[in-house]
Amino acid sequence: MMPAAPQFLFVIRTGPGDGSTLAETLDMVFTFAAFDQPVRVLFLDEGVRHLLSTPASACDERAWAMLGALDLYDVREVFVGVESLQARGLSERDCRIAATMLAEDRIPDLMTQHERIQVA
Repeated sequence: MMPAAPQFLFVIRTGPGDGSTLAETLDMVFTFAAFDQPVRVLFLDEGVRHLLSTPASACDERAWAMLGALDLYDVREVFVGVESLQARGLSERDCRIAATMLAEDRIPDLMTQHERIQVA
């Protein structure tokens, strides 16, 4: 019997305008997913601003467009910290991709389910 593949969680905390952090992180997500590795993505803090229906600036357009490809790579477990949205005057309606809203007191439970966590 083959051992279970390690679980990967990518946490996106930095917001638009912070360089190419989102694009680089999504490149890693897509690479792992392409090799059938179980991948989940969590947006927290300023990272939730990436989910808005328009990119914050022209330099964020590539990464913003990449968000639409999550489903193409079968990355369907995307989470958003509810309190992070609320602290910025946002709600689930403001998110351009389907995501599971997660109360931030549940995040430690989510993290313990993963062998590897990458924070950006």
